[in-house]
Amino acid sequence: MLLNNAQFYAVGNRGGVEVLIADFASHKFDAHWHETWSIGAVITGAHDNSPKGNGDGVVTSGQVSLLAPGEVHAGKVLGSDNCKYVMFYVQETELSKAFEQFGQRVPLISHMTVNSPELHQELVQCAMQLAEPSSTMFDIDVCWTRCMGLLVERLSQIVIVDDLSPKVEDFRNL
Repeated sequence: MLLNNAQFYAVGNRGGVEVLIADFASHKFDAHWHETWSIGAVITGAHDNSPKGNGDGVVTSGQVSLLAPGEVHAGKVLGSDNCKYVMFYVQETELSKAFEQFGQRVPLISHMTVNSPELHQELVQCAMQLAEPSSTMFDIDVCWTRCMGLLVERLSQIVIVDDLSPKVEDFRNL
């Protein structure tokens, strides 16, 4: 049995989307950042993604984490059990396109943890489908579209004052 295992996959015809499927017993990431959105779902165990390792970024089994591009974070397994999780790395343009399809804007968030069993299940299922060699591009596309729809639905329910600043488009129909 491998103590630390990680595999990367690309999301078919979705330019700029990759997924990491990881199962770590003791692996630790130093503070770093990504140029993409990081959208993760912890399957088992728990990890702390706070850059100082002080517990501010604890994500446990069943939770979904979101980190904006450029958000500094780290990663370490908590407790004696392995932490198995999936992490999607999504280009800003891909996420913006998903929100625009629903007439929404990407909320201005830096990081957050979401309790959404439906989104969690869909993210995990989509990642596992990517890892399955017999999956078709159609299956992957449908799964990814559902993930983005659920993410938009969940994040659209969050009201963040900074996100309410008007854009020119908001006044064109007045």
